[in-house]
Amino acid sequence: MKPVYSAGRDPEELLRGRKAIRSVFQSSQVRTFRELYGKRKKSLEVGCGYGFFTSLALETTDRLCCVDTEDYLAPSVKASPNVEFKAASALKLPYSDGQFDCVFSMDVIEHVEDGAAFLAENLRVLKKSGTLILGTPNRNRLSAFIRKMLFMPNRYPLVIKDRIFGTITHVREYSLKELSDLLKSFPGLKIEKFKPVYFGLTDPVNIGVPRPPFLFVDLCQFWLVSLVKTGP
Repeated sequence: MKPVYSAGRDPEELLRGRKAIRSVFQSSQVRTFRELYGKRKKSLEVGCGYGFFTSLALETTDRLCCVDTEDYLAPSVKASPNVEFKAASALKLPYSDGQFDCVFSMDVIEHVEDGAAFLAENLRVLKKSGTLILGTPNRNRLSAFIRKMLFMPNRYPLVIKDRIFGTITHVREYSLKELSDLLKSFPGLKIEKFKPVYFGLTDPVNIGVPRPPFLFVDLCQFWLVSLVKTGP
């Protein structure tokens, strides 16, 4: 997994910028993450970045371990006595088997070429009956659908120019079927909740609703999934 942020960006500035966003999409994403995450004793965040979701998880976590390919984590987050950061690959986590009650990754799997290997390593360090939480953009979100109808489909790797976070590259993204098929390919993994987040457009328009109408679930902006490890 390669670094996804533009070089030279200040993590504290990125964190402040993310927290300052006032949009229906972000509020819906945060609310859904909190709903799925709940309260945890010992969790691992794979791909913590500058620490936006780290800071949310810390609200209800006794001990939070974080990994990323480089140390992007904002000093204000890292200063928490409940946080431990390690620089490591998401495909080779520096922890032994079955250590964590919960493993979560937000906006990470789209930066990984081998999604199956990524999930397998997440599951390795997760305890039996533990929870895996996965968040990722929907390949068929409304903006992508519109581009496709205009004969300008997204092509991968997809380079995204963001006004706050700079240049971000998605190696691949997942439709509902693609993500469901990937998760179901693991016999020791049970899908608990599959949440579609937001229906509408984001920057620069930001017009939409928190939950997509039933007939438009496939066009939601983002997937948030909680899963339970049922196997060894």
